Amino acid sequence: MVGLIPSEQLGNLVLSNAFPTGVPDALAESFLDLVFTGSVTRDWVPPWNKLYASITGTAIEAAKTAYGTRPVSPSPSLPLAAYAGTYQNEYLGTANVVEENDTLMLKLGSRKTKSYALKHFHRDLFVYFPYEETPDVPSGVNFKIGPDQKASHITIDNFPALRLTIIYVCLIAPS
Repeated sequence: MVGLIPSEQLGNLVLSNAFPTGVPDALAESFLDLVFTGSVTRDWVPPWNKLYASITGTAIEAAKTAYGTRPVSPSPSLPLAAYAGTYQNEYLGTANVVEENDTLMLKLGSRKTKSYALKHFHRDLFVYFPYEETPDVPSGVNFKIGPDQKASHITIDNFPALRLTIIYVCLIAPS
């Protein structure tokens, strides 16, 4: 969130890698309240959260509809070893899928520090729960199987958010 008021030679910047939330915008609004009125005039988080919920709510409901209930008679998966491998994406880098204790694990990040258990959904489709902020919202991981009966590609519906980080910077031009 960037706010600039050139006439006041004032600006503020709030950076966050959190799931869409109104907290960064609320911090910026609170800062402006303090600057212009001397106190925070209201709790800005609820109206901003309501706005973001109206934007992301449909996507969350779509994910729950698509992956919230497993089919009544799901097709079995291949042996888990058929899905294990390293998958490359030019933009995002690599994703590793490994078998650990009879479970597929999706490992992401430059050092593979984020690890997610994949739960079988139907045939070559698995789900995982990438967001700490919305632990009940599943995301699909679909494997494309090659002629050798091993996965050759994966499609991950979305990538996990990292831990909440908010950086707040206040820019005030010198007088």
